[in-house]
Amino acid sequence: MNNLKIAVGTRYWGKAPEEIGVLKNFISQATQISGLVFAAINVAEDKSQAIENPIAGADIFPVTPWQKFVPALNAIVFRAVQDRKPHSRS
Repeated sequence: MNNLKIAVGTRYWGKAPEEIGVLKNFISQATQISGLVFAAINVAEDKSQAIENPIAGADIFPVTPWQKFVPALNAIVFRAVQDRKPHSRS
């Protein structure tokens, strides 16, 4: 038996404050299938204040520079891999 987990991630920036509902809905749906949910936020363009208003069940983090796809997607994969590692005890 393997220990594989499914991670779900998205790139996001809201063009208006009320668009935070889009991200909340995505996270709500994603948490139904995975305990590893990530949202990479384009903080330079986000008007919904996703970073300032964390959503339960997701690791929401800023990504800069945004560029097109690669930095955000790489950040999501990196976070997912980090989350799989055993946490050290201090």
